Amino acid sequence: MALIAAQASATFLSIEFTLVCNSVLLLVLLNHFALVPASAEMRNVLASIALVPLLRIESVALPQHFISSAYWGTLPMALVLATVYWLRRVTNPSDALPRFELSPARVWPAQLAMALLGVLFAVASAYAVSALDLTSAQPSLVSTPGAVLLVAAFSGVTLEIVFRGVIQPGLVALCGWHGIALTSGLYAAIFIGSGSWFFVVLAFATGLVWGAFSAVTRRVTGVAGSHALFAMTWAALF
Repeated sequence: MALIAAQASATFLSIEFTLVCNSVLLLVLLNHFALVPASAEMRNVLASIALVPLLRIESVALPQHFISSAYWGTLPMALVLATVYWLRRVTNPSDALPRFELSPARVWPAQLAMALLGVLFAVASAYAVSALDLTSAQPSLVSTPGAVLLVAAFSGVTLEIVFRGVIQPGLVALCGWHGIALTSGLYAAIFIGSGSWFFVVLAFATGLVWGAFSAVTRRVTGVAGSHALFAMTWAALF
């Protein structure tokens, strides 16, 4: 709840207050991970969810006017990926869910189908935005600079690695199937700053789908591709 409240503070209070809250949470989580005796599962959770305030701090603090706005999402995501690499060396998240792995012949078709589903998610949500009159933009496939599409894809892949690849396994090991919903809740929380309930609900719903699929198949390949295509299609539509 503290993590979600910290993300919401940007909407209801100020960016400065959000940075302070997330900085405090980051320090608390890392100190508990390093100093407080706990089970391996709890240590994995503490380390992994520290990525949430870290991502928020970087996304607010790193964008600068001398860098093109098209690339503002790249540096935070790159630093978070570097942090993920470090976390995988000091933690060993396990998955306590029962195994429902697909046969080798069905693994990659299922991953491909999930990836392509990202386009459907983006188109459906874009027209929902239009139908609900949540934005003045009308969805239409337009010429979009390649850099914007690449940054969108990179951000989508990074978010899946962070949330479904690192945070979810830790929460699932600790909470079972509820860990998928908890991960989706944390993922949706980073969109509270958009000020739109629609995007928060959309993030939670897609997070549940991607989370369940990655938990069942034990892979993030399909959901990373799905999120990348979702973000690229959304960028192209608007």
